[in-house]
Amino acid sequence: MIKKFAFLLLSFILFSSLFYSTSKAGAVYAQSGSVWLSTTTETDSTRQPQIEVQSISETSLQIQIRFPGIWADSFKNDQGEFSRLFLEGYGQAAPLGAPDLPIFTTQVEIPIQAAARISKVDVKTKTISLVDYGLPATIMPRQMEASKSGPTPPWQPADEMIYQQNQIYPPSYAHLPDSFQVRDHHILPIQIQPVRYQPQSGQLELLKEITFTITWDSLTQPDLFVQTRGSAVFDDMVSEMVLNPNTAASDTKRLEGIRYLIITPASLAPSLAPFVDLKEAEGYDVTVETLETIGSTNTAIKTYIEYAYHNWAVPPTYLLLVGDTNYVPSWPTSQTPVCTTSPCFSKATDLYYATMTADYVPDLLVGRLPAQNQTQLDTILSKLTSYAALTGNEDWVQKAAFVATADSSHYPEAEGSHNYVITTHTLPRGYSGSFPTNPSPGGDKLYYVSESARETDLKTAINDERSLVIYSGHGSPTSWSDFGFTSSDINTLDADQVYPFVAGFACETNDIANTSYPTVFGETWLVTPNKGAIVYLGSADYSYWGPDDVLERRLFDKFYEVLLPQNTLSTSIFHGLTAVQNQYSDFARYYWETYMLLGDPSIRIKTPTFSLSTNPDNLGICAGNSSQSVLSVTSFSGLQETVSLSSQNVPTGLEVKFEENPVIATSDTIVTITSDSEMNLGEIPITIIGQSDTTIKNTILNLSVVNQTPLAPLLASPLDRSTVDSLFPIFTWETIQQAKTYHFQIATDPLFSQVIIDADNLSTSIFEVTSALESNSTYYWRVQAINACGSSIYLSTRQFRTPSQPGDCPVGYAVQTDYLTSFESDWVNLAEINTNRWARQTVRSQTPNYAYFVEDIISISLQHLISPQVTVLSETVQPTLRFWQWFDIEGGISETCFDGGIIQYSLDNGNTWMDFYSDQYLISPPTGNLADSYGNPLIDKTSAKVWCGSSESWPNGEWIRDGWVKTVIDLSDLQGQTNQNVEFRFLFGTDSSSSAEGWYIDDVRLQSCYPLEATYLPLISR
Repeated sequence: MIKKFAFLLLSFILFSSLFYSTSKAGAVYAQSGSVWLSTTTETDSTRQPQIEVQSISETSLQIQIRFPGIWADSFKNDQGEFSRLFLEGYGQAAPLGAPDLPIFTTQVEIPIQAAARISKVDVKTKTISLVDYGLPATIMPRQMEASKSGPTPPWQPADEMIYQQNQIYPPSYAHLPDSFQVRDHHILPIQIQPVRYQPQSGQLELLKEITFTITWDSLTQPDLFVQTRGSAVFDDMVSEMVLNPNTAASDTKRLEGIRYLIITPASLAPSLAPFVDLKEAEGYDVTVETLETIGSTNTAIKTYIEYAYHNWAVPPTYLLLVGDTNYVPSWPTSQTPVCTTSPCFSKATDLYYATMTADYVPDLLVGRLPAQNQTQLDTILSKLTSYAALTGNEDWVQKAAFVATADSSHYPEAEGSHNYVITTHTLPRGYSGSFPTNPSPGGDKLYYVSESARETDLKTAINDERSLVIYSGHGSPTSWSDFGFTSSDINTLDADQVYPFVAGFACETNDIANTSYPTVFGETWLVTPNKGAIVYLGSADYSYWGPDDVLERRLFDKFYEVLLPQNTLSTSIFHGLTAVQNQYSDFARYYWETYMLLGDPSIRIKTPTFSLSTNPDNLGICAGNSSQSVLSVTSFSGLQETVSLSSQNVPTGLEVKFEENPVIATSDTIVTITSDSEMNLGEIPITIIGQSDTTIKNTILNLSVVNQTPLAPLLASPLDRSTVDSLFPIFTWETIQQAKTYHFQIATDPLFSQVIIDADNLSTSIFEVTSALESNSTYYWRVQAINACGSSIYLSTRQFRTPSQPGDCPVGYAVQTDYLTSFESDWVNLAEINTNRWARQTVRSQTPNYAYFVEDIISISLQHLISPQVTVLSETVQPTLRFWQWFDIEGGISETCFDGGIIQYSLDNGNTWMDFYSDQYLISPPTGNLADSYGNPLIDKTSAKVWCGSSESWPNGEWIRDGWVKTVIDLSDLQGQTNQNVEFRFLFGTDSSSSAEGWYIDDVRLQSCYPLEATYLPLISR
């Protein structure tokens, strides 16, 4: 009888890792300028599509999917302005030149040989206009995917047959692509269109909810669900692929073990005996067959594998080919993607040794030991034996290196893939590296573009021993070409008896059938003695930026799942390639063919099991007392391990106790250290040890023993009542014996009622100001010493003065504030074009609590922020306008500004507005040139330069405070014989394309200078 399927509620994960591709095609992720198009009234863009299997029968499944919305952004080039739509996990299926609308793919399992169809489609939708969201009305046409070799593909123009039609595209909501077979599982993909498009009106139809039924005819053959080719490994993988996993998968097959088939030349077979013993000790049922027995052509070998698959009581799950293509030939690939160069060269693959049905999805997990002779095989087998003996407690197991391309157009994609793996997996698991900083938590970021890594840095990292070496970039049969790292460089590495998992998401590094280079780059990693890799994953042919991104992310998602016995490196690769099949369906067969594993397909890469850490890890204790630290025992395997705790290097007079012992990872416990009153003083490193059944880990808890409150430090520099030479002064003081930390303060008054810098836990007797102080101002500073016994007094206070800057009052004059606002109340704000966007807010401010903010939107707008009327006094000298600004505005600081901000003034109640001349700006003038394209209306209001780009990367750091830029404008030209009334306005203009965060204004001050013997009261106050 047909077996029932289990219910499963499945959601697709929306990952927080963000990066942006500037390429014409490829992965696009949400960034600051992206717009969330919600299907509901909610604005939560982290919600995920929700899938529910509502009913199941012997001939049907009813499925409901609810969609939260989709991300959109704008893209402009010399072909025009376009909108792009995307969401993590969505794929591409549109023909080239058609509107590039995302596709959502899910999968179900149906009976073997069943022909399915979709019916009873019921939808709920929401229609929106792109222009209402400040987005271009035209959806970007689907472009060729960019390969990691060859030139950028030419621009694919819009298909006018589609873009000129006055009807919705595509016509249907759901589509059933070809089904495929995985062992005993018949998998049916279902493609759903979450967005449809009306090209003439620029409207989108967002799918809120779809309910549909998948049906198939009643089957008469009783054995269509009987598992004859069962495999625990494949059963588990399929259960993650489909909405309705078959819970009746054969438990008998699980108990009978997993079959491992080895195909080898007879001449190499004897040396395999230790490896076979190793695999059998791991629980595999191993069979070795020689080419001399089964035949040495690819068809003869395939015929034998098919026989074993269909006739053995327990068919093989893993297939190992022993020997390079001079022994075991490969298969020609069946296809090549659309070529951007001519001619297209065909490559070879091992895939078709593993496909037991007519489709291209493998039914076995295959690997190859690419030895061309006995010596090379001995090298590979020696590595496998040594690797199996590792405990996972070796230091290098917790080190990783991520290497990214020099490609100036596509580096964000390669770095984004790596950053996702680091942030999501290796950083939480305690991996580290030494580049660009030492240590680098999560692993090396050997990024050619953003971190300026070069070949020497790559070699240094590998020689420092790594368990993962992951590359994304350009490749060749002999190199990772972005770094000039070649096969010969592998032979010169220093790392000895250290064998990482190496992956090259690059072109042609696994071109194993290449006749010009008998040992290609990927093979060199395996056959080099005493160094190199334990396995190598790479592509025989060209690889592509978008699919490689999906492959890397999803491979490592599976790689770091709960470490069940059946989870091997091959299952992770299978998971990644399945994701490529779902998201890039036109690349599916190509990627199954081109990516191959060199090495043991059943290998489990050594990963950190658990870690120990203390907080704090530097602990002070006063003799005769106790101190405590939190000890965290963190599991990286997902398994609950019992960890016994102990301590070493504990001197007489100290006692270490654990609140709980043993503990279950992951959990915390309290470590209490007690000292007797006669304990020797000084620094003591205590070793905390954790031991499970398989692993021993340790961490150092540094203890500082003192017996009295520290003395107060003497202040060294700057000298009392001196003038420092920078707005970022450096302070030093006496180093005090028995001081654990120091507490440093700067205030604007001698009583320290207005403290502006309050820094504690300083480990050294030096402090450097990192956020600019006010110029021409008097400050006060003091320091106290602290340890576990208490805090010293503040022995003394010193006064200092900051240097003058342009616009400050000269000697003999004092500052008079004529107007000051921190925007605790409103200014006039309005929009000449579009909706008013200026508003007081508390997200960013220079001083508490408010600042004015205007968003940089994807729409033509002109926004005004106008001051009250203020007075420039005639009797004072050197009047200036000062304000602080923080901005992230589309454009570059000294390059073309597409959006921009400017300040202007009016002397006639706002009837006429004038620009300030460039020489009136004393500090931080605008430097950008406003573009006259894309419709920014600010071009009609000013001929002056504007502010754009990022204030955090402003070139003159002397005027920056936490990303805020101080601007000073000379108002002397506005002074007359009488007091002059003036208004100021901040004017902000945007164009019709890309967006950014926007512009913040705070702490606007009108000040002037008066002789010390005279005072002129301001006419307008706050």
